[in-house]
Amino acid sequence: MRVEELDAEGGVLGSHETSWTLRWSTRQEMAYLLELTGFEALSLYSDFQRSPAAYGGEQLWVARAV
Repeated sequence: MRVEELDAEGGVLGSHETSWTLRWSTRQEMAYLLELTGFEALSLYSDFQRSPAAYGGEQLWVARAV
């Protein structure tokens, strides 16, 4: 996967190749992991259109460091 850092106008500031290992987590597990690592969950959605979270669906978390 290629990851790019963009400036405010959308210009590429830098990029690099990386690989990720995926892991499935339950909603409760993810909330606990965020808490353990110093984050507060602000919102949970089921897609990038901010649809409400649905049981058994995808999870898109919005969190902030506390």
